[in-house]
Amino acid sequence: LYPSALFAYWLLFRTWLRPSHAYLSLLILSMEFMFTMGCLIGLPASLVNAMWPFILLALTKKKNYAAMLLLAAAFYTHTGMPILISLALLVFGVWKRQFFLSSVFVVMGACILSIPWTLRYYVFADWMHSGGAPGYSVSSIVARLLWLQIINPLFIILAVWGFFRLKEAAVFKSQALGFLPMLIQYGGRFFM
Repeated sequence: LYPSALFAYWLLFRTWLRPSHAYLSLLILSMEFMFTMGCLIGLPASLVNAMWPFILLALTKKKNYAAMLLLAAAFYTHTGMPILISLALLVFGVWKRQFFLSSVFVVMGACILSIPWTLRYYVFADWMHSGGAPGYSVSSIVARLLWLQIINPLFIILAVWGFFRLKEAAVFKSQALGFLPMLIQYGGRFFM
C-alpha cells in the first residue's frame, strides 16, 4: 500500500506542481510517520488516501464515471474519509467553476452507488461511535487539535501561511478546506 500511495501522490504532485516542488512534496510526505505507518499496516483510511489522488485526477481530466466509481469504492472502504473527500470535491467545484457540475455529478453518483452500504451502517449503527474526544466544548476541540502531534500549532501556522502563499493551487486549497472537519475531530491526522 505504501508504494502505491506514494505513486498516486507523485502523479498528483507532478500534475499540479513544478518538478522541484513535486519532488519535495513527495519527499516530505514519505517522511511523515503517521502516513507511513498507516500505509504499512494497511488501514482502510490509507487505502482511501491512496485513492484520493486518482479521484481528483479523474475529475480534473473529465473522467467523471471513473472518479464516481473510485469515490463509491472509497465509501465502501472507510466511514469518514469519503465524506471529507466529497466535501473537498465540492469546494473544488465551487472554487473552479468549470468543475462544479462534474463535482456534483461525481459526489451524487457515488452517494447513490453507496446506498446499500449506507443502509447497512444504518441497520448496525449501534456499534458505531465517533473517534476523538467527546463533545464540542472549547477544551475538547483544543484537546483534539493537540491529540496526535505536539507540534500541531506549528503545522497550523505553516498551513495557513502556505494556504495564502500558494497562488495557483486551488486543488490543494480545496482539499485543505474540505478536510477541516478532520482537524477539529482528529487533530494531527489532518496533516497525514
